[in-house]
Amino acid sequence: MESGGVPESIRVLPLCVVMNADFECRRCGNCCRWPGYVRLESDEIAPIAGLLGVDEAEFIAEQTRLTGDRRGLSLLENADGSCPFLSAAAEGAICRIQAAKPRQCRNFPLGWNFPGWEAECAGAGKGNAVEADGGSAASTANGKKG
Repeated sequence: MESGGVPESIRVLPLCVVMNADFECRRCGNCCRWPGYVRLESDEIAPIAGLLGVDEAEFIAEQTRLTGDRRGLSLLENADGSCPFLSAAAEGAICRIQAAKPRQCRNFPLGWNFPGWEAECAGAGKGNAVEADGGSAASTANGKKG
């Protein structure tokens, strides 16, 4: 037995949430145009601020707001509800903070509450079943991240 009474034969595995729906991002950007919170985890603030070339306090003051439930921060959105970090390009929608994209965005469509998203999303019904942190069940099973 290991300390804490947990047998050595028991391993804690990371949570893997798999959806029944198939999804493959087609970079349409529709998910970045829907109104609602993009909640930030505390460990996401420094990487986003660094990518933008500002300190954390400036990023928090100028790019975030307190969520309605007062339990955390959310990215500010444009007047039309879209993400201010969304840019259009010939090859599709581009996230200006892609390298530090919030977990909520990376995990789309998991954890999102947007009824009818399948009709609005070009990637719904395409690809493989998705899991948390943006991979597909098939790609993760093969040892690769989607």
